[in-house]
Amino acid sequence: TLLWSYTSDQRSVSSPVVLHGTTYWCDTKGVVRGVDAEGKEVFNFDLHTPVEATPMLHDSTLYIGCIDGSVAAVSLSKRDTAWCFRCEGQVSASPNSVKIGEHTAIIFGSYDNYMYSIDRHTGARHRRFESGYYINGAVAIHDSHALYGSCDGWLRVVDCEQGITTDSLELGGYIPASPAITGDYAYLSD
Repeated sequence: TLLWSYTSDQRSVSSPVVLHGTTYWCDTKGVVRGVDAEGKEVFNFDLHTPVEATPMLHDSTLYIGCIDGSVAAVSLSKRDTAWCFRCEGQVSASPNSVKIGEHTAIIFGSYDNYMYSIDRHTGARHRRFESGYYINGAVAIHDSHALYGSCDGWLRVVDCEQGITTDSLELGGYIPASPAITGDYAYLSD
C-alpha cells in the first residue's frame, strides 16, 4: 500500500537514504531533499552542482559525490556544508567509509582515474590510488581493504591502513558497477 509520495520539479537518479524516519536524496540539479514519514519536506539544501550519486549517511552527515568533481559533507543538524573536497573528475557513485586505526576515512572513486581517501572531519586528502581509467562504481570495504573496479577492466585491492595497492585482477571488460562483498568473496559485473 502506498503511504505517501513526494514530487519535486527535478528528476533524480540518486537512491534514497533514511535516518530517524526522514528520507534524503539528491536531484540532478544538486538539491538535497529530506521528506519525513508523512511525506512532508523537512530538509532542503542546494549544492549548486549536479548530482547523480547516492549520498552516504554517517553520523548525521551526508557525504555526496558531485558531477563537478567535488565531494561535499552536508551536516543535517547545521543544514550547511561542513567541507567540500575537489578532485579533477566527476564522482558518480556513493562514497564509503573505512576505519583506519582510530580514524574514519571517506573513500570514493573519480573520473580523474583515482580512488581517494580523505579525512571524515576536515575533508583533507589522506591518500589517493591510481586507476587505469574512470572509476564509475562505489568502493567496497572488507575489513581495512578497499576494492574497486574501473573502466579499464581491472579490479584493484587497496590496504587502507598501509596505504598500498595489494592486489589487482584483470577481468577484461569495462566495470561500471560497484563490487559487493560477502564473507571472503567479492562479486562484480562488467
